[in-house]
Amino acid sequence: KLCISTWNQFMAALPDLRIFTMLRDPAERVVADYTYQSSPAHPPHEAFQAQFPRLEDYIDHPAAQDTMTAYLLGRGRQVSPEALIDRLGRRSPLVGLVEYAELSLAHIFGAMCRAAPAFTPPPRADLSEDLRDRIRRANPLDQVAHDHVLGLLRKHGA
Repeated sequence: KLCISTWNQFMAALPDLRIFTMLRDPAERVVADYTYQSSPAHPPHEAFQAQFPRLEDYIDHPAAQDTMTAYLLGRGRQVSPEALIDRLGRRSPLVGLVEYAELSLAHIFGAMCRAAPAFTPPPRADLSEDLRDRIRRANPLDQVAHDHVLGLLRKHGA
């Protein structure tokens, strides 16, 4: 049994492990999460719908905010945008974007000397720019992470 409490212990215990993640535009992620949790495919969907009858109700709730960076860093950790970018560069070097899946997967799997699997990005959510901006403002660290990775991908051909 492997019991690991920190990222450094994890990487030391499994030095050949290559971890990657695909980030998503925060507005797209929030809408997809809300849509899924409101659907019968999510067992407690009725309770979710009662708590969040509208997307706007969900956007303003802390549980919906900065979930990508919470996944990368751990929920409850407060970091600066600079520390987040440093973390993405040092500890999660294989990061892509769902919106640029073909290029992202080519980079990620190429770094592992593997062929990238086929992936079709989901369709873009039909949202007003005002609502997109509201979601992005409610997810500042997720937006920083997304924009940082987007800049890197654009530098390399996106």
